[in-house]
Amino acid sequence: MILTPSDCGLLIPQWPVLKQEKIARLYSMSTRNSRFPSFKGTTVMDVPPILILEDGFILNGKHRAAFALRYSYNLEACETFDENDIRYNTPHRTYGETGVEGVLEAYSNKFTYISYCNNRRVHCVRDLLSQI
Repeated sequence: MILTPSDCGLLIPQWPVLKQEKIARLYSMSTRNSRFPSFKGTTVMDVPPILILEDGFILNGKHRAAFALRYSYNLEACETFDENDIRYNTPHRTYGETGVEGVLEAYSNKFTYISYCNNRRVHCVRDLLSQI
């Protein structure tokens, strides 16, 4: 799927803090046409797709989502549904530095992470923008 900048702003981050070194790496990225067949011709950030759940919870990619929102880029995303889907049907490039075990950990502790973020007044990616 392709997320517009405003779509990115509504996603739910798994942690209330952005790492500035990850944001700094995104400043050198470029754009390209989407690799998803149904979105050929759509310009997106030239980064791996982010990984989200169907409710908008980000398993991996909050930095990319925040950057896309802040600088008005479209972003590719892969939607996943459960642990087996994460383990066996999700493209490995969506795991990034987090790795499959880190993504599975975020999936299994989703509600703990959401509560932690909410306690710090971070309810969506839009709330993270003040850190960029």
